[in-house]
Amino acid sequence: MPIYRALAPESHARMAVSQDTEIVIEGFPRSANTFAVVAFTQAQGARQIRIAHHLHAEAQVLAGVERKLPVIVLIRQPEDAIRSLKIAFPDQDENRMLRLYLRFYRAVERVRDHVVIAEFTRTTSNFGSILRQVNEKFGTDFAMFENSETS
Repeated sequence: MPIYRALAPESHARMAVSQDTEIVIEGFPRSANTFAVVAFTQAQGARQIRIAHHLHAEAQVLAGVERKLPVIVLIRQPEDAIRSLKIAFPDQDENRMLRLYLRFYRAVERVRDHVVIAEFTRTTSNFGSILRQVNEKFGTDFAMFENSETS
């Protein structure tokens, strides 16, 4: 990650795990990443928390685990994630997308006991239960998110 932080655009570098990161929220693209980050931030209110997110890189998950940070790994069924990604990026090869998906989650599988796995439907319908699980697993006190029709 140090090389990435040195070379990445500043906006991306702020999304990477760093010394002041308090939680990692990461998943393959189109797996409710934005929903989870916005819901988490909204639930915390005025409390400013540094979140590592949206790099869609297994290295981000592994860096969070190595630092013993709370890590939420978002997952969506491969066909749904890839279909959604193909709509967003029609010129990209689906086989390549599948290889990237498999690489990401194979890396996660090695550290699954050290992260909270958040399935797509649960993330979008009951994100508070995921935060409750994070608090229990990591001894944190993040505020709960309440799903509603508008969230």
